[in-house]
Amino acid sequence: MIITNWGDDFACSVASPQLPGIVAAYDEHPDAMELFTLAVDAGLSPDGSIDVHVQQAMEFAGKQFFVRARHDHRQDERGKLAAQIGQELAHDPGLQAYVDADRFDDAVVVATLPSDRIHDVMEGADDNAPLTIGMRTADGSVHYIGMLSVTSDSRGRRLSDLGLDASSTIGAVFASLGTDPSTSQHQHGRILVVA
Repeated sequence: MIITNWGDDFACSVASPQLPGIVAAYDEHPDAMELFTLAVDAGLSPDGSIDVHVQQAMEFAGKQFFVRARHDHRQDERGKLAAQIGQELAHDPGLQAYVDADRFDDAVVVATLPSDRIHDVMEGADDNAPLTIGMRTADGSVHYIGMLSVTSDSRGRRLSDLGLDASSTIGAVFASLGTDPSTSQHQHGRILVVA
């Protein structure tokens, strides 16, 4: 489930790529039981589970950006990274241009940790919808890479070309591309990995 904050003067909305029947709006963040009830009403088994992601909506130069972070036991770390990414987007037109938008001209940047699995990160994306992955390196800078979940006949650099699969970590993707977490160079190089 994805909770979107629309700004200081607005409420939040809830949607889910895995349960398309979920569309809701709240005056404030819903609690865990409200989210689970919403998911069960949309078709989730009462014995199922949900992953929650929180994203901040922002607009620059007519383009809508969403900076997303998984809401879990490391949410503080992810939240700080998401805030850093939001600040970089606000002040870096080059990054704004780099982030790929979907067919609605919305661009999603996901705050990830090196230990996050690719499958878990891509789970919140629609097929053929690009995500930009942001990962903080040891020196505090953020590195970015574009990822896209597509069909097998699509062209592009594949995880298997890097010796990786969907169970590999985001840190392994960056390391395979020569942008490992110890690199001190801030880089926005465009590399598309087909998941």
